[in-house]
Amino acid sequence: MTTQKTAAQLPDGKPAADKAPDIASASVPETLAALAVKAEAGLTRAEVEARRKEHGYNEVIAEKSHPVRKFLGKFWGISAWMLELIMVLSAVLGKFADLAVVGALLVIPARELLPGDIIRLRAGDIIPADVKLLSGTLSIDQSALTGESKDANKASGEVLSSGAVVRRGEGNGVVILTGANTFFGRTTELVQNAHPKLHIEAVVSNVVRWLFVIVGALLGLVIVLSLSLLWAGWVHFGLATNDSALYTFSFLTLLYMAAFSIVSARERRWFWMTMPSKTLIAALTADVLTGTVLTFVGLLGLMPLPWWQTLAIFVYAMVSCLVINDILKVILIKWRVPMAIAVARP
Repeated sequence: MTTQKTAAQLPDGKPAADKAPDIASASVPETLAALAVKAEAGLTRAEVEARRKEHGYNEVIAEKSHPVRKFLGKFWGISAWMLELIMVLSAVLGKFADLAVVGALLVIPARELLPGDIIRLRAGDIIPADVKLLSGTLSIDQSALTGESKDANKASGEVLSSGAVVRRGEGNGVVILTGANTFFGRTTELVQNAHPKLHIEAVVSNVVRWLFVIVGALLGLVIVLSLSLLWAGWVHFGLATNDSALYTFSFLTLLYMAAFSIVSARERRWFWMTMPSKTLIAALTADVLTGTVLTFVGLLGLMPLPWWQTLAIFVYAMVSCLVINDILKVILIKWRVPMAIAVARP
């Protein structure tokens, strides 16, 4: 890819960026007039500096490279090799006029392009900016931009989008948009800034939020029922005057409530709709039996309780979790979860 810059005197050369859409749809003469550039001359160095301050570099994200590598890179590549070969052949054949013409074409990094630059496009080039074709016909591959596998034919006056690949043909074009203002650049920025939320994510988020609310409500109910049982033991079982018995009573209450809560919470419908796994049954049974035996035998700080108190705690915990708590669970899930899914629908 080459760009043409000569010392021709031109107007101030500061095209307005907000006229980009009009430039894209305008005719070739109107486009050149809006960009204040001549197709046969290009931009002067003064105009390049002025437009560089206004438009910046032709890039979406700046990338720094070593100055020496950057300098040598200007002489490396297929386009550079072709120009260098042409210059050598022209010098060998004595066609110095052709050599002078080639010398007017500069090979520069794509990031240094500016609106108004006249560039040369050949087969194999990646179009570095949004360009309006001035002369020649090209066949370009726009699959990276549009997903269309078929090559598109472009004639003079048509716009070539940044990122497309020239498959066949050769021609000159004028740069109309660079960097983040190009079609490709705008698309890249939209993708980077967009945070789309899938419908399934909205549904799951809404359902999970309400499940947390339901779990919190059930946990609150279990705490209230447990405290009610402790209050009954405090008043009717003489726990107010016996700390060791109070510790044992509290331990059994927490053990049985936890075991039956697990049985209820594992199923979103009624707890008896499905059987727990054998592993879960074995683990819960081992925990309950171990805790019950320890309270019968007694440990340091845990006074043995009468069998009827242990049975009362067991029955109370079973009814609280598998009846009262289970009813509340089913009602809340049937009431809120379908509504949460409905609200999340677009």
